[in-house]
Amino acid sequence: MDSFVTVENKPLPTDMEFTMEEATQIVEKKLSEKDYVGAMKFINLFPNLDGRWNTMIDVYICGSNVGESDWYGVLGVDPLSDDETVKKHYKQLALLLHPDKNKCYGAEGAFKLVSEAWCLLSDKVQRSSYDQRRKNSKQGKSSKPKATDSSKQRKSRTFWTMCRSCKTKGEFLRHWNLNKAILCPNCRQIFIATEITTKEPNKTTKKASHQQQQWSVQDKAPKTSLPRHLLLLPGNVHQFH
Repeated sequence: MDSFVTVENKPLPTDMEFTMEEATQIVEKKLSEKDYVGAMKFINLFPNLDGRWNTMIDVYICGSNVGESDWYGVLGVDPLSDDETVKKHYKQLALLLHPDKNKCYGAEGAFKLVSEAWCLLSDKVQRSSYDQRRKNSKQGKSSKPKATDSSKQRKSRTFWTMCRSCKTKGEFLRHWNLNKAILCPNCRQIFIATEITTKEPNKTTKKASHQQQQWSVQDKAPKTSLPRHLLLLPGNVHQFH
């Protein structure tokens, strides 16, 4: 583990100076020290690392929120989300983080946080009580967040990309897919999901996008030699047009 000491005492080099194994070990060490922010910053330097690290660390950051855990953040949903949306996100994260499926260091702890968030938010009484505590906490702060803050936060967690083969554009979760090899739900070709600038689709497009999303989630992915975590995960795509 001498490499950790060297890394901690010097500026972080570029990803070309680390092997994938060394980079993974550093992330694991930061997780063991509960340095979640540091782990996230380090991961951002290594876009080729397993995308599940981003998800796990994001869960830990929200779960270690000062005061009371941000249970909505743990599941990656908006506080105004309906029960079905909350359930959908829980199932996606539970599948991704279950220790029987995910052998990454810290997966079990992240899975427990996701399960705890689901237990609270799926209970109407507990969720109502939690919402009231959140409201009281916000009112007690000197400066209230603007109404658009939550919208900006949601947008920052997603990005738009375009398939290089069929030119289809789609919106994906940033932590799981940005600069990763993913499967296009439209033409079934694999491409690197780099961020592009695009306008929000109109209502008609959104309706069609929703139908496209349902197709992409239910359809089976073709056989490929890529690791499973590099493929498009069910529910990752929000909109396609």
